Amino acid sequence: MVEWVHSILLKNQSLWAAKIPNVTSWVWRKILQTRGLAQPFIRHIVGNGNNISFWFDTWHPLGPLYKRFTGNLLYSFGCKPHALVSEIIVDGRWRWPVGRKATAEVKRFKEATPECLVPLTMFEDQVVWNGSSSRVFNAKNAVKKSRGSREEVTWAKLV
Repeated sequence: MVEWVHSILLKNQSLWAAKIPNVTSWVWRKILQTRGLAQPFIRHIVGNGNNISFWFDTWHPLGPLYKRFTGNLLYSFGCKPHALVSEIIVDGRWRWPVGRKATAEVKRFKEATPECLVPLTMFEDQVVWNGSSSRVFNAKNAVKKSRGSREEVTWAKLV
């Protein structure tokens, strides 16, 4: 099912970058319209980097890199927008651009990358849901988080 969604509905694009098609089911349209509500609660923990989008997924402390940097960062790393984190890892270390490709944007990215954020290439990547203390996704918590916290009104028990 996941492969079908990725190839047919997303057309091999990132969920976060896909445009909402003019002709699609209302369910798919709603998923694409509300994806921005979920993104802040999804966190990727880098293992080998084979399943994490370098540009679109929330694996870095700055969040999704496409929201913070221009495409020049991708160019400096020699990556395309659909690149995986594993493409910037060599021998278990980050492959930082050097020379002319070490632009101010690369330096800003490198400075914002904590030393403790090292790729653990012997482990698989993980996706965690930061919307609950258990870090496990469920629809009830997702709806609660998307609505935000509200104080209970005194008359709530009367309804």
